[in-house]
Amino acid sequence: MATAQAAVMVRAGVMEQREYPVPEVPPEAMLLRVTQAGVCGTDRHIYEGHLAAPFPIIPGHEIVGTLVQVGDRALETITVVGGPVKEGDQVAVTPSSGPCGHCYWCRHQPHRTTLCPNRFVHGFLNCEQPPHLLGGMAEYLYLQPRAWIFKLPADLREARRVLVEPAAVAVNAVQRALAPGVPQAGEGVRLSSTALVLGAGPIGLLVTAALCHWGLTRIFVSDRAATRLEAALRFGAAETLNAATTTVEERSEILREHTEGVGPDLVFECAGVPAAFAEALAQVRRGGTVIELGHFTDSGAVSVHPHLICHKDLNLRGMWAYPLLAFQEAMAFLCHTALPVEDLVTHTYPLNEAERAICALRDPERTLKVVVKP
Repeated sequence: MATAQAAVMVRAGVMEQREYPVPEVPPEAMLLRVTQAGVCGTDRHIYEGHLAAPFPIIPGHEIVGTLVQVGDRALETITVVGGPVKEGDQVAVTPSSGPCGHCYWCRHQPHRTTLCPNRFVHGFLNCEQPPHLLGGMAEYLYLQPRAWIFKLPADLREARRVLVEPAAVAVNAVQRALAPGVPQAGEGVRLSSTALVLGAGPIGLLVTAALCHWGLTRIFVSDRAATRLEAALRFGAAETLNAATTTVEERSEILREHTEGVGPDLVFECAGVPAAFAEALAQVRRGGTVIELGHFTDSGAVSVHPHLICHKDLNLRGMWAYPLLAFQEAMAFLCHTALPVEDLVTHTYPLNEAERAICALRDPERTLKVVVKP
């Protein structure tokens, strides 16, 4: 019987290498040979015990690979975008399955697929029972019914393919800033908009690149790590603000100097630090928009004055992942942007060093995107 290696998170803070049988593929399923799995900050949160998980799990939800088996009826049960696909095709896998179609949100807000509570998510599934291989940090990934995959376009450079999932987050964040309903003058994302990105990690840098790709030229990026601020300039930032050497008030003064005294039109909170959310509310101009996408896990609370939200007449939008079709927008962005987004990948580890790969995220001065290659 053929077997596959997998990096298993047994419990918070404990990982081990395990060997599982490669599952037989029924007609309604597929089997993917994983070529790359990006390491997300969420993986680190699970490892450090900040996010509950049904241990043991095979982590990894930023997955690209090559199809090695396609069941006879798999194209009826698995959603393929950009297909059809066959064995040998390279695809990107959405972390989440498709929605169930039956819950309250599927019936009343079917366009908001991330609200469905009955989705399964690769990298967050218990691997104790067959088919075991349900996360990206393994040699193979079992694709069951309701999975979504996107055929990778030929003009998407190999060095950028592992960025499809985080790029989907970034592109959706920019699209969340678009004016809803009837457009009003001065709202939404305009070529003349000024934007502030709080946090220059992989997501913050991809948001910066996406804004630049949209045509914005006045993008400010704030972070505490000097190396990340240097990267922000390569990713399209016009100016950076070092949060380690300036106060909120000093940063506010700098921003107002560049925005006719009012502050940026758009603020994207990508740091995942409660104080950054408070700063987003403080820095955005009256009538502006704040997109909160950094708090996928509960990092604690911060004092906020609701009066500020009313007084500024703010558009405040949270973001929980993205619609599954955001992968399509992400691939278009990665195919056509002239920015060196592949430089985001700073470290690559073999599968047997997956734990080291996750722990590498603890060093923001040296590390941006970390990738595991089974």
